[in-house]
Amino acid sequence: AGAVVLFENSHLCMLATVICFAVVVGEFRTFLQAEVQASFVNMIHHPGYEYFVVTDKPFPVRNGDDNVVHNRGAAAAADDVGVQVSPLRSWVFGGVQGGIMSGRPNSERAKEVHDCPPKTCNSDRYLYAPIAPRLAQCYYEILSEEGRRNIRYKTVFKIRPDHIFNERIPHVGDSIAFRHPEGTVHIWDDQMAVSRRSDAKWILLTPTVAYSTCASEDDWKMACGYAYSQQSFEECISDGALVCETMRLILPYSGAKEVMSLPWTSRQWESGRVTPKVSGHFCIKRLKFLKDNAESRCREEPGCMSC
Repeated sequence: AGAVVLFENSHLCMLATVICFAVVVGEFRTFLQAEVQASFVNMIHHPGYEYFVVTDKPFPVRNGDDNVVHNRGAAAAADDVGVQVSPLRSWVFGGVQGGIMSGRPNSERAKEVHDCPPKTCNSDRYLYAPIAPRLAQCYYEILSEEGRRNIRYKTVFKIRPDHIFNERIPHVGDSIAFRHPEGTVHIWDDQMAVSRRSDAKWILLTPTVAYSTCASEDDWKMACGYAYSQQSFEECISDGALVCETMRLILPYSGAKEVMSLPWTSRQWESGRVTPKVSGHFCIKRLKFLKDNAESRCREEPGCMSC
């Protein structure tokens, strides 16, 4: 799992506004593959975007003993291994190591991870350890960059490091964040989120609470809104099913006023087919199709969105 985060900023001493692209969070997975990099550059990037990266594995080229590589050091080292996104403001690595498979609802650790008090549930608690600290680190790096350069970012967009977009994505500040009032955040499950800079803490810090808390029925009702159903909540308690996207729990646990869905669709596959049922705006460049894994439950659900 991972994310890329996008920011729009205004220099405090200038009237001009600059757009910044900020965070990739997660494992390397396929981030360094040429077609993934090309997608970020050609389908997502806009003039003024800046990048921050947080991963669980070391930067391809170490810069001394520091586990935070900043500015020119990060950019130069990234260029050596084929990173095309630019400018790269920092690359942080360390913290929780490895993937997130242990603890999924169908794993041996399910009971341990999902052992919530009566009448509460959160089937995505296994995501907490790897995702939340990395997202928080992104936020701290952004604060550091703002202070160093005396700037204030205006928009944030977080996205996985292994997404490939099939269509050009408009400027997220103009097309999404600033078309809605302050306090509105936009999400696509746990994979993408867009907000104004003033709401960045809700999508980068609040997941620490959202993904670790055994949520009550009232919390889920507030989070899911019209998508809530009593049956889904009961299935969450009994079988670990999702009530709605867990990322929506940032609503009851933060100062966000509304959580809306991003207007993009993922590629989906039919079981046993080698062509997509729905092409979608984006897909995930995995090293191997989930459908090719004998232990995978992937069928036609959105989790099958492999490129």
